[in-house]
Amino acid sequence: RAHTSPASLFVIRHSARLASPFCRMSIVQKALVGIPLLWMLKRILFSYLWQDLRFFFRAAGYARRIQQAVERCPSFGMLDMFLKQVSVRPNQTFILYQDQSYTYKEIDLKSNQAAWALSQYAKLKKGDCVAIFLGNEPAYIWLWLALAKLGCPMACMNYNIRSKSFLHCFNCCKAKVLIAAPELRAAVEEVLPALSEAGVVVFYLSRDSPTEGVLSLLDKVEAASEDPIPEFYRSGSTVKTPALYIYTSGTTG
Repeated sequence: RAHTSPASLFVIRHSARLASPFCRMSIVQKALVGIPLLWMLKRILFSYLWQDLRFFFRAAGYARRIQQAVERCPSFGMLDMFLKQVSVRPNQTFILYQDQSYTYKEIDLKSNQAAWALSQYAKLKKGDCVAIFLGNEPAYIWLWLALAKLGCPMACMNYNIRSKSFLHCFNCCKAKVLIAAPELRAAVEEVLPALSEAGVVVFYLSRDSPTEGVLSLLDKVEAASEDPIPEFYRSGSTVKTPALYIYTSGTTG
């Protein structure tokens, strides 16, 4: 027969006495006792429970929307979202830059003009990469939208790089066209022989070009049609189709 020590019997009996009143409580009484205890436990061990739950449900909603966009055929990307906003709020401000403002409709029309101009003068076709060598300005946005409408990825060249570093980045993305700010003329002329040898079409985003072998683009954009770009130019694009090449310093991981 198993032997139970007096000390163990005391603990068992003492625990039974403590548990006995709780067991005799009604469900309502147990709830009144348990709820404050649970609240204190949550405060101590799960201080950010509600914030975490809100974040979880919000993230789950985003994940569901992304999955729906991925499964949609044809895919629904940033360009489609922009065009949707153009149809919903065409006259709402889209870009604020210094003392200038641009509406959704204005940027849409400008990107149409840029797309037609690039299609005509750069002979772009779907999949051709175009490198942009500009500072931060609204043209960056409407050029990207123009290229997206043509089904062409855009490479964002850092305007601080020069010479071999520039050519290395340019060759990595296999760009066929370069669009540069006219104030970066010296940097462009430094690499122009190599670009010309590779058959790259080079534009300044200006109304005229001071460099032989470099075309002006802004005058061609302003003279182009504002008509929408037919969707067949970018047909077949999926969420896996390259859209942008972004060169970073490495701090983004």
